[in-house]
Amino acid sequence: GKGIMKSWEDACKKARQNNESLKAFKNPYQNKLDLEQISSMMDETTKQEYFDKLLPIFFNPSEDKIIDSNIFIAKWLQTVPDKKIDEITEINGIPIPENLKKVIKNLKGACPPSYTPSEAQAKITAVYGNKYTIIKDEPLGVGTIAETYLAKNNETGQEVVIKFLKKNISKEKIEADKQEAQTLLEKSTVIKNKEEYAYYKKIIDVLYEAWGRETDLSLEKDAAEIMAKNAQKFNVVKPIEIKDNIYVMEKAKGVQLNRLDEELQRRNMTLTEDQVKNLLMNYNKVFIEQLIAIPRDGQKIIQADPNSANIFIDLDNLEKPITFLDLGNVLRYDNLTATRNALGHLDYIFGNSRGIARTNLDGAILPEGVTKENAIERLAHELDTHIYNSKTKIPPPNTINEFCIQVMKGMRIIPNADNANLIKAETTYFSNIFELKNKIQAGLIQEISKDSDFGAKLKIMLKEMKETGDFQAIVRAIITEIFGSIKRASFPTQKHAYSELKERLQYIEENKESALTTFYSLLN
Repeated sequence: GKGIMKSWEDACKKARQNNESLKAFKNPYQNKLDLEQISSMMDETTKQEYFDKLLPIFFNPSEDKIIDSNIFIAKWLQTVPDKKIDEITEINGIPIPENLKKVIKNLKGACPPSYTPSEAQAKITAVYGNKYTIIKDEPLGVGTIAETYLAKNNETGQEVVIKFLKKNISKEKIEADKQEAQTLLEKSTVIKNKEEYAYYKKIIDVLYEAWGRETDLSLEKDAAEIMAKNAQKFNVVKPIEIKDNIYVMEKAKGVQLNRLDEELQRRNMTLTEDQVKNLLMNYNKVFIEQLIAIPRDGQKIIQADPNSANIFIDLDNLEKPITFLDLGNVLRYDNLTATRNALGHLDYIFGNSRGIARTNLDGAILPEGVTKENAIERLAHELDTHIYNSKTKIPPPNTINEFCIQVMKGMRIIPNADNANLIKAETTYFSNIFELKNKIQAGLIQEISKDSDFGAKLKIMLKEMKETGDFQAIVRAIITEIFGSIKRASFPTQKHAYSELKERLQYIEENKESALTTFYSLLN
């Protein structure tokens, strides 16, 4: 009745007042890079042995040297955002040379090929006979695990893409690299007890298990088929066939996101202001679908490595321009887990710190003497102290999750491998928003010079979106996707979803002021 309405009116008023004096979030914990964390477990003798091997690579870096060494080095460098490179000057006292910046970018999809064109053709012919012929000497893309070539199906004339592992890359090679890391761990005299040893050993196991799966391209084909079945707002490269781990797929339409500026300039293409906004919002909707949508049945597949080389933009189809490829690293969820993940995003929007703590601790490995409830209480307390305190402007979910990971590391808690992978994926999806804006602006330099009025509008629009992250639109799209997914889901999934939703609504009812303060913070 009137009493309930009055309590909500009072909560809204206080929440808006709280938002008038919010301060930016400052992370009190230093975010250690993976390599620094792993190396911190070594004594001086072991560390020297490890870095003696790396010194030639870092002083004279090349993609080949890095990949041929332990796969850990290449995979770690791939996770360093381009914009962060300038901030890193040394690793464990080893200065990083200037040309390493270019190497890091190449490791994300532009490494040198390990096969000559004739060797690549011979490899394909040995498996498929004369069915496919490479039609471009330069590979389409080369990463740390595999390389791809444009070819023609000689029977149909269709252009296809053929992918296979690089020379010297195999599951056995990655297993040997893991053993090398384990040996260094066993030699360490820094580790204080068996719990600490188990913590670092598990980190190594989780990392190398995921990298080992990337060598089986049949898993990528399977993931593409499942993702394509459920995709609503984006396209997925269609698999054709696979034999002896040589994977044939359709050619993606468009250009890699990280080369969008070059394509716009090559075409001298004109985009209207509305087309720019639609392209950016389309990307937002796609990554929100990837992270939140609940499939009606079957598995939910999330691209866990959505770096800008793995996303294609088709400028000839601006209604549905985005295509995902390279699904070697994916997350697979059943419907119930996908539902929990989707509804869990409401915890971030309304500040349910215990819900966020539960999500981050789900499946985590706890140290001896720490119960899950203890861990939830500690993590929720940290969230309430530093973020959900009615004094701090709420950062994006990926920043909150990174904060949670840092707190968990301090407690010697090993995150669930899928959760950690999901957090890295969310971070990449968010950083791609800013890269897409920058590529659009860089690609339209010619157009801006021709039309100063359009140029002025575009610069203002992109500046505003860069400052806000367009987060208001993202928050609304998240809520729309959650409820749209529940509506489309099967009855058993809907039943589970409403049970999860009831918990969130109860939290909001019991914490009106703080929940609304958080919500308004995201919309302001």
